[in-house]
Amino acid sequence: LQQLHALKHNFTICTDDTMLFSTNISTELFEYCKAFDVSSQELKDLMLKGCDSIFDLSCKEWLIKKITAYRP
Repeated sequence: LQQLHALKHNFTICTDDTMLFSTNISTELFEYCKAFDVSSQELKDLMLKGCDSIFDLSCKEWLIKKITAYRP
């Protein structure tokens, strides 16, 4: 993850089996930002890049609008 972050490579932070691992997407995003001293804008940019990987095109435009509209 350090190398991907340093290269500003496109990657997606997500969760699976939230009950098994006792986590959620908010916690994972917080931990990433804390570990790499990521600003709100950097996180927003990463999340927008991740939208390129969405398979369900019916929600892609909605999600991009939600992320873009967010103001920390």
